[in-house]
Amino acid sequence: MTTFGVLNLSTELQSPLLVDPPSRIIVHVVNEVDLDEGPVEILATEDALNTAFEDFAVASRAGDLVDDEALTIHLLESPTENTLLVSEEAVSSLLDIDGEVRGITTRENDLVEHVNTQYRHRFESAESYRFETPSRRTVQRTLQENLGRDLMEDFITTIENLEEVRDDVDVVTVALLIAAKHDKQFYQISKWGEQVGVGSKSTFSRRKMALEEEGALSTEKVKINTGRPRLRLKIADENAVKSILKNSGSRT
Repeated sequence: MTTFGVLNLSTELQSPLLVDPPSRIIVHVVNEVDLDEGPVEILATEDALNTAFEDFAVASRAGDLVDDEALTIHLLESPTENTLLVSEEAVSSLLDIDGEVRGITTRENDLVEHVNTQYRHRFESAESYRFETPSRRTVQRTLQENLGRDLMEDFITTIENLEEVRDDVDVVTVALLIAAKHDKQFYQISKWGEQVGVGSKSTFSRRKMALEEEGALSTEKVKINTGRPRLRLKIADENAVKSILKNSGSRT
């Protein structure tokens, strides 16, 4: 049984399927609904899903839920007339009233059966949504393995404390600043970012140069046995770093 909390649907639902939810309801399900009580299925348009998962923190948490089979997301080819919450015992039409989502619910057996049959079939025949963002556990595991536990915890804490973190620029920015805080090499953090799917090496390189121009970062050369020296990242100005993180977290 799953309770949808602030959606103002107080009834616990068996096998809930959300049909054509807007992005903010998708974010609510990922962040607020206790999916330990039971899995949820979502049938949503690609536009709504992409908007919901622009935020790295939301997308990476959703990736964990999908890996845990607590959340299954399939693609809706075209929008429906209404956003529906379909379960075995009821169907609710969701309405956004003054920024608050409320449900008009029916338990009429024939209608519930008809709607279930229709949308369960559409869900089963639809393609799965493919995440561009790595799951939270993947980020944590790979950061700890490659750059250490302290840096991993610092990165995750910073991401969680920001209001919003967009792929590519914001996540790469945070990764570079946290790497600099821990005196890591640019090669290490950019290689990790490319391998895990956070951003390409060229994206990391562009952001590094921009952060240097903004006065937040500096670099120092590190000699190695063979090849060109590598660059160690350093924090150049703590106030500049705080300003950049604040702006990253408030971007709309």
